Amino acid sequence: MDNRNRAKRIVNMALQSSPPPSSSTSTNEDFSSDHSCYHPQQNIEISTELEDSEDNEERKDPEGPIGNLGEINHPDSDEPVRGRKRVRNFDRWAKNIRKRKRNAGQEYRNVRGSIVPAKVFTPVVCSCRFKCSEQVSSENQEAIHVMFYQLT
Repeated sequence: MDNRNRAKRIVNMALQSSPPPSSSTSTNEDFSSDHSCYHPQQNIEISTELEDSEDNEERKDPEGPIGNLGEINHPDSDEPVRGRKRVRNFDRWAKNIRKRKRNAGQEYRNVRGSIVPAKVFTPVVCSCRFKCSEQVSSENQEAIHVMFYQLT
């Protein structure tokens, strides 16, 4: 609060030290090119430095809504800088890689670490009453096998 009161005092002093506006009614005198009557007493600059410092104090709060998770110290300053969390890349997760390879019929390493071989086409010789091997030739069976594992 002391900084705000100080800023108000500076503004009031600047307003008091400025000359009162002239009471001339002609507009030509106000906007004339002759500036000989204007004598500035001093250049008054109102600094917003105090207001900026108050805003910075609010931003520096390390225990904000997120807390101090992921803070990184910047090498140039002592202020902690919040880092971003990495973006999840589902395609590179080992679980998803295994799943993709398993669905594509390729060789993969299972959860326990053993290698599961790739799926290989073996013609089905069926001796059931529907006579599957006679109705679907081995070429068609192989085409179905390839199409099935290319779905992914």
